[in-house]
Amino acid sequence: VTELFERSMAPVAQVLARAGVAAAEVDEVVLVGGSTRIASVRRLLRDYFGGKEPNCAVSPEEAVAHGTAIQAAILTDRKRISVGATEAALHGRVAGDVER
Repeated sequence: VTELFERSMAPVAQVLARAGVAAAEVDEVVLVGGSTRIASVRRLLRDYFGGKEPNCAVSPEEAVAHGTAIQAAILTDRKRISVGATEAALHGRVAGDVER
């Protein structure tokens, strides 16, 4: 089982490499979805990111649903999407495309 968890870190390394960002440059790691409940995943990520404790405070199910809605809007070229206050707080970086 441990090997499976360790293999799950490959996509993390790939994303950082594609973005040209080193693990040490990441300010915060936010876990969403079922991964927030798996202690081994949290530990692996904490170790990978130099001891930074992953943020699991965000409601996993809501974050995934909101992220999916925002990605759908991006993929369909919608310029404005309507989201609630929670979504706007979670996705403050896209504030120009979010109406409350």
